Amino acid sequence: MPKKVIIEPEFDPALYDLRHVIDTGLRAKRDTLPSYTPKGWRSSSLGYCPRRQFYERAAVPKPDDGFLASRTLWLGDMIHHGVQQMFRNSGLLIVEELALEDPDLHVQGHVDMVWGGVIPPELLPGEEGYSPKWQAFLLKYRADLLNLYGWERGFPITGTELKSAAQYSAEKMYAEGPQFHHVMQTASYKLMADRHREQLPDVLRKSGVDRWEIGVLAKSDLAMPRFDISATHVERVLERIEGLNAAWDAREVPECRCGKDISWEANYCAYKDGGGCCGSGLIEFATSEEFWAGVETNAKSRGIA
Repeated sequence: MPKKVIIEPEFDPALYDLRHVIDTGLRAKRDTLPSYTPKGWRSSSLGYCPRRQFYERAAVPKPDDGFLASRTLWLGDMIHHGVQQMFRNSGLLIVEELALEDPDLHVQGHVDMVWGGVIPPELLPGEEGYSPKWQAFLLKYRADLLNLYGWERGFPITGTELKSAAQYSAEKMYAEGPQFHHVMQTASYKLMADRHREQLPDVLRKSGVDRWEIGVLAKSDLAMPRFDISATHVERVLERIEGLNAAWDAREVPECRCGKDISWEANYCAYKDGGGCCGSGLIEFATSEEFWAGVETNAKSRGIA
């Protein structure tokens, strides 16, 4: 299915249009706030076409998707923050946006949240200054959870990657299971956390994380499918990472796999050019000495050489 094109009015100062206020803010945020720059492979990209990941690591520029891409990321951020806030209110949130890295495998990422443990039956430090109505909400929320799960029963320590999706995608996941790229991303977090427990918060370094999951929230009907990550998923992501590292070390652009693991991927390829998806016309350049000199210069400028 081709990408849907949304047409909106051009900028007109007389309209005082809220869309332009929002889009201007999103562009300013993108241009001024520091962005996440991985030293190797991104966890969030591991399920995508290997060639795309190769180009991303080499910092090959992608075309600007305009306001749609910015708004999509913004909407996802709002949903994530809302879920994280609910878990913070419950007293079960341990850490959000946990950075994980495996320097040997050249992988980095940020898991949305780790939560679990015993439900606190009372206010937490710092909450005493909240308004009486907000305190009443927190206490009732936690009391209701305690009534459901028991006073002594705690939740397993859980690493959760949050995803927002269209209603169609959520319904499809209920029927067919989680999307491949979501599984690969979350499995990479389990892989890194198991291999590098020292990167976990102090309270978790001895126990580790009990389970990893994908939580999805449909933007339209608010359905919430969730899926567990298994050892088999971790084996598959490790195989993918090792293949990417072998290609990078050999300076060989990987095969284009757009659409082989994700049916819609080829239609949204960020590197689509006249030669097809994943920049077929870029291969000659991406294997040249000029290209690799640029990669090394870029790495030095980012302090990761």
